Amino acid sequence: NGGNAMEFAITTAAGGGESQVTAPSALPTGWHHVAITVDGVAGQLVLYLDGAVVAEGPTTTLPSNLGNTTQNWIGRSQYTADPYFGGSVDDFRIYSRALTEPEVRYLVGGP
Repeated sequence: NGGNAMEFAITTAAGGGESQVTAPSALPTGWHHVAITVDGVAGQLVLYLDGAVVAEGPTTTLPSNLGNTTQNWIGRSQYTADPYFGGSVDDFRIYSRALTEPEVRYLVGGP
């Protein structure tokens, strides 16, 4: 976002609203593992940095609400005023369910 903090937002084009979570600080320099979970059952977004929760919040906007999409980017917003991510992406995955916190830590290499 404009304040350099990590942010995840999900917005429907049909005016169904937006849900977002913003980390309290900027992404540190160097390689890091960033994950977001969208839990439709719990209605919760969780943003992780290196396996630790850095932000969470409620959501009523789910990927299944998006329908056909045309603005799908990693490190870029659909809004021209938002800055681009100034780094590299090594791996990107989408799962069919929200991972648990221990599963996210495992992906980072933790116990």
